[in-house]
Amino acid sequence: MRLEKAVNKKFLNFQSVLGFYHWMKVVKSNLFRPSNLSFSDRIWSVWHGFAVSDLNIFGKENLRENYKDYLSTRDYYRLFPINKEYSFWIDDKLTTKNVFSKFDEYLPDYYFQLEKNRIFKLADCPPDCGEDVESIIRVIKSKHTVACKRLWGSGGEGFIRLDYDGQNFLITGEKVSEVEMMDFIKSLHSHLIMEYVVNHHLIRSIWPESLNTLRVLVSNCDGKIIVMRSFVRFGNKNSHGVDNAHSGGIEAIVDEDTGKILFTQLQDKWGTPTRIQVHPDSGVSFDIEIPYWNEIISKLNVICSAYPQLRYLGFDVAVTEDSFRIIEINSHSGLMAAQTKCPLLRDPKTRDVYRFFGLK
Repeated sequence: MRLEKAVNKKFLNFQSVLGFYHWMKVVKSNLFRPSNLSFSDRIWSVWHGFAVSDLNIFGKENLRENYKDYLSTRDYYRLFPINKEYSFWIDDKLTTKNVFSKFDEYLPDYYFQLEKNRIFKLADCPPDCGEDVESIIRVIKSKHTVACKRLWGSGGEGFIRLDYDGQNFLITGEKVSEVEMMDFIKSLHSHLIMEYVVNHHLIRSIWPESLNTLRVLVSNCDGKIIVMRSFVRFGNKNSHGVDNAHSGGIEAIVDEDTGKILFTQLQDKWGTPTRIQVHPDSGVSFDIEIPYWNEIISKLNVICSAYPQLRYLGFDVAVTEDSFRIIEINSHSGLMAAQTKCPLLRDPKTRDVYRFFGLK
């Protein structure tokens, strides 16, 4: 450990080898994957610590002129892992469920864990169920809809919706027989069968085919809790049931003080954003305030205070009809939407947070 710290400090200026590894992956993929930008633009981005797509996201001329106002991908990875040895508390969904059990009313129900050749029954599973695929089928029939997610991962990665409409089984909208559903479940590894959370009607009216999650980025610096940024991701016809922007989803930037959506944008395949007023498929306006906003922020403050070891949390929250559910917590929340309203290093509130974490 001492040798790693010495190497990082003297040669790499990263807090961990893992952070350096992630930055090297960004460099490799950004220099050689297809892009609408010239090779000289790519070199400029990587040299200054940014992903190539950032030139499209933030505007080429703007980023070149004001790059010091933006927290770069390289500098972000230099801080990795911000939560130090406690990152594993939120790195997988099952550990998060157990660590945050005192706030279980704000977490989805977890029914089964699927591993290779093994099914584990979890705490929220009906008591008459066993650890077999037939029990999972009974839960799907009784709940009508359940979510299936990877134990690890974020941003909607690996999300599968399993339905039973009284006659047919469906896997993310595709009809299958009961035998096919059972075979599919048996094929899964490192997945969770869990409650399918339904959005509040105001959010669901904009787009009902995905769980449109609210990201709330919160820091806890020696007991001083700061809501740094917030935005909602909406799915659409191109996002295949998830709301992640990289899958074609839509990002709506939220005012941290009021919960009102300030503006909304949709990206093309290169990351170039276009401001939109209404959902492109439903035609419903984004001019709303997030339901229960003050209650959500108040409770997230309480939760952060209860776990002072975790200093940097990206809560993914689903606003429901009567409350909210924490779908997952990210220990290294993405930078793109967080810097859309205002660059993180131009804003004194957020700049001081990253300096607290070691940004030079």
